[in-house]
Amino acid sequence: MQIEDLTDKKTTVNHANNLFNILKTLGIIDAPVSDAERAISIKALGLALGDPELALGKYQPQALSPALQNLGNPQFGQPQYFAPQSLSLNQSFFPKGAKPGNAELEKQYAKLKNDVLASAGNADLVWLAVEKQGTSLAIHAKYPDISVADAVRLATAFSVCLEKNGAGGEFRLLGASVSGIQNYLYDIISKNAAKLLKGRSFYVQLLTDSLVEKLINDLGLSPLNVIYSSGGGCYVLAPSTKDTLDAFDKFAEEATVMLYREHKSLLFVDFAKSVSFGASDNLLTSIWDDLLFSLNRARFRRLSKNKDIVADFLGFTEYGGATEKDPITNIEFAANDPRETLADGVTVVHKRTWEQIELGKILRETKNIASFKIQAITADLSFVDPFGLEHHFFKNDIGSPGIQTKSVKTLNKPEGALPTILYGGNTFPYFEKDEVFDGDRYRAGDPKPYDYLAQGKDFDRLGVLRMDVDNLGLLFSEEISKCNYPQNFARYAAVSRSLDWFFKGYLNTYWKKYEDSTVIIYSGGDDLFIVGRWNEVLSFGKDIREEFKTWVCQNPHLTISGGIAIVTGKYPLMQAAKNAKEAEETAKKYPEGKKQKNAFCLLGKALGWDVEMPIVQELKDEIFDFLKSEQLSSSIITKISAHAVARETQAIKNATQRWRWTMAWDLSRYRDSRAVKTTGAKEYVERVMKDSFGNTHKGRKINSHYHYLDLLFVAVRWAELERRTHGL
Repeated sequence: MQIEDLTDKKTTVNHANNLFNILKTLGIIDAPVSDAERAISIKALGLALGDPELALGKYQPQALSPALQNLGNPQFGQPQYFAPQSLSLNQSFFPKGAKPGNAELEKQYAKLKNDVLASAGNADLVWLAVEKQGTSLAIHAKYPDISVADAVRLATAFSVCLEKNGAGGEFRLLGASVSGIQNYLYDIISKNAAKLLKGRSFYVQLLTDSLVEKLINDLGLSPLNVIYSSGGGCYVLAPSTKDTLDAFDKFAEEATVMLYREHKSLLFVDFAKSVSFGASDNLLTSIWDDLLFSLNRARFRRLSKNKDIVADFLGFTEYGGATEKDPITNIEFAANDPRETLADGVTVVHKRTWEQIELGKILRETKNIASFKIQAITADLSFVDPFGLEHHFFKNDIGSPGIQTKSVKTLNKPEGALPTILYGGNTFPYFEKDEVFDGDRYRAGDPKPYDYLAQGKDFDRLGVLRMDVDNLGLLFSEEISKCNYPQNFARYAAVSRSLDWFFKGYLNTYWKKYEDSTVIIYSGGDDLFIVGRWNEVLSFGKDIREEFKTWVCQNPHLTISGGIAIVTGKYPLMQAAKNAKEAEETAKKYPEGKKQKNAFCLLGKALGWDVEMPIVQELKDEIFDFLKSEQLSSSIITKISAHAVARETQAIKNATQRWRWTMAWDLSRYRDSRAVKTTGAKEYVERVMKDSFGNTHKGRKINSHYHYLDLLFVAVRWAELERRTHGL
């Protein structure tokens, strides 16, 4: 199979020398470099590392500590280190306590040099080698949390800018952010959500990637100028020249029109430029804050320069009535909208809907993705996005030697010989053979619908989970300035890459523990959305928090909060997503509106991960064991729930606490009844009364703004859900 890349190759050709000169200056490439090229490379490295006077000599391999451990955490305690190794998505890539020895470092450095040498001067392959082998080595002892890969990436970006604007020129951060993603993802007729959501989620990621591709091509920049690209947003380092800024304005206008023509008001792109800054400026926090402020302000002016929307407003468009709609997205068909018929031979949908359904199906088998303008080619699936970029999906490795590696990538396989696209959740539970469920026929390979995943033994419920990192904006502004080490752009790149590695990469590996009952709809940037059987989703969410805590080396300034909505399998997905978002926002206000965060909202209560959640888990496990072994009757659930509600109501009204004697009388009778069948169960009921009256847990005062009965109420409701789900 011969593929000809027809995209503009000038970006790779023009900027290859910038990358090579950086590597030559560091001695990673053993080749001479001119004095002028060395001077630019040293200046670029200094800019990347925040030290304009920096004079790095020949590179010596250094142990790498995690940027996330140090972020906003000057007193981080025992330093952790990455084991020198090739980039992977396994837990072996987590930082450890032991500092690697010189022999390990030298061995990994030899891999880096050998892979760079084997790349035969191809800039794409050289960068791939640096990224693959240089992500676990620090650039310098003075910068132990900056990897070779991150330092080289940003130094190349600055070198490109210096080439364009001269040694005394200034720089800018350019930002673009796709908005409306949440509504676009979840506004789907629930019965068909499983068919469409997976493909639609990946489509949004491809859309962001295409936006970035257009940006760097229109501005004549290198892919390495992209400091961050995830979660619908991207930030690019650019020279502050009139030509570049004019090109950015033109790009913004064109991209806005292109996206509007396809998605109307469902998806927007906002654009912004930071203030201009020079080599001597050390105000990264201010620069970053200015860019984020400008992006937020741009939302109020979105579409204002869009000629197409002006024409639409001046024209006349009728909606409603007898206008035919896409039966899955519920969006009305325009007169010239292309349509396709689904596999059932009956349902007619918008062509984009059909493409996204097919994309969702093929993702779990995709080996290679080619994203560029090419000649006619036979792929397992192909489509063109609103920015004119063609995407081709292959179930088998392409393996053609003529392909530009920057355009062909693998999916979630950084160990291979091609660049990889990290995407959270490319696989999902699927039917292994043709099957009929709830009156609908499914073919082998089709994703299992959500009401299928919701099934329990006697009780069916779906869990909808949303989580994200607390105070992400502060990570890139206030917190990054509190590090023990100098501020620099390379650290921004290191933090962004580390978050992507966890959410878009590693979670795919960990998900295999829950692969039969959950679907990662979206995971990237700093947040995630997961659907599946409620108890499995809840367990997965707790595990994610523990894994993230380990990944950031217990950094108290890096926490994650979330919430779960527990609904029926046929509950409208968009409403379930909103419910989960409300639960997540409740967790973000923990405790009691103070926004300390680091919490999880379960059954309407925001529980601190380290404070209430362990107590509730213990209480739930204990009462569930009593119910499972039939030492207690299920009426204990009703009794505790009633007394918990009474206590809370009387506390709110500041009324007499009648719940105390009512509970004492009620539970004493229950304790002595036939419903309590063992001595251990009787002692448990006694302890519930004592802890309720003393606001203690097993006799010990609880360190929470909640009363013991509040926590027990959540625990018994959780236990009841477990009991019914298991048919007990």
